[in-house]
Amino acid sequence: MKNISVGLLLLNIALLSIIDCLYTISAVSYGLGEVNPIMDAIIQTPLFPLIKLFIIPIALLWLWTIRDKWQHNGLINLGLWTLFVFYGALTVWHIMVQVRLG
Repeated sequence: MKNISVGLLLLNIALLSIIDCLYTISAVSYGLGEVNPIMDAIIQTPLFPLIKLFIIPIALLWLWTIRDKWQHNGLINLGLWTLFVFYGALTVWHIMVQVRLG
C-alpha cells in the first residue's frame, strides 16, 4: 500500500474506535451491555476510555511510524482492512441502536 493509503486506513480505524467508545458508553447508559467480554469487564472503569481513546490511537500511530517495516506485508494489511470493515459495521450497528433508543 502507498503511504497515503496506509495513513488514511490507520486514521479511519482510530476515528472508528473513538466513535465506538462514545456509542458504547451511551448504550451502556441506556442499560445495554458491552458484547466484548474483555471490554465488558472494564466498561465501568476509567480503563475503558483510556484504552479506546488513547491506547488504540497511540498503537495505530506507532504502526504509522514503522510502516516501512510492514506496509508490504499482506497479512498485516489484511488484518488492518478487516479491523476497518469490522469497526465500520459496528458503527452502523451503533447508529441503528441509537435510532431505536431515541
